Amino acid sequence: DEVNVVYCRKDGNYGLIEPLR
Repeated sequence: DEVNVVYCRKDGNYGLIEPLR
């Protein structure tokens, strides 16, 4: 699985998380 840097609304910061669908 590819991990991309996307905007995490949960933390409100950019980080390595799973893409929100």
